[in-house]
Amino acid sequence: MDRRPDSNLFFLVDVSGSMSLYNKLPLLKQCLTSLTRGLTERDFVSIVVYSGESRVVLELTSGNDKSEILSTIDSLQSGGSTNGESGIQLAYDLAKKHPRPNGSNRVLLATDGDFNVGVTSTPKLIEMAKKRAKDDHIFLTVLGFGQGNVQDDRMEQLANQVDGAYHYIDSEQEGRKVLIEEMSATLVTTAKDVKPQVELQSHQSEEVTFDWLRQSTVKKSRFPRSYEGCWRHGRRPSSDGVL
Repeated sequence: MDRRPDSNLFFLVDVSGSMSLYNKLPLLKQCLTSLTRGLTERDFVSIVVYSGESRVVLELTSGNDKSEILSTIDSLQSGGSTNGESGIQLAYDLAKKHPRPNGSNRVLLATDGDFNVGVTSTPKLIEMAKKRAKDDHIFLTVLGFGQGNVQDDRMEQLANQVDGAYHYIDSEQEGRKVLIEEMSATLVTTAKDVKPQVELQSHQSEEVTFDWLRQSTVKKSRFPRSYEGCWRHGRRPSSDGVL
């Protein structure tokens, strides 16, 4: 953790009724407890919860004040409906109020993705989150918990559309891996909008590159127009081109 920049971490925790199962809120509390024990004086933490309504249960607190953070985590209980949009707005408002210009400012949304009150459609949630991320320069990490009705697609789309990250946590071991062992990668965005550049130098490299292009999720608009027809019709581009 020593290589991480100073961090303001805003935990946005779903405490609705659907989070009551052992592999949801109880597991989340175990993971947050383990994370808290590794915080330093360079870290500050705030906790926002949401169910039918949203509220701040822990104002921004130094990572050194572990007893206060752990006590708040231990007090979290599930119940009620799920107004995720309200929680996201409040967490971003809080993060905007406490910027960390030379450090990491990140909202960590922990949920099963089952939003059923307020704005519930995935496109509208994405539009709202994208606007807040762009206007407030705050990054987002989404942590998915639970099985069965866990809304993986929704949460992954939400994270991807705001240059964030999505992690599915189904055990304390996975939580430790994501939030402790790989904490720098989880909490710090090292590169935004990375664009690959591949030079075609031989028939072999052409084959590899073409296969990559067909499977890639990178937007086609980022490649020259001369490749659009090849992409669409399954033809290989000429080997003297440079992407």
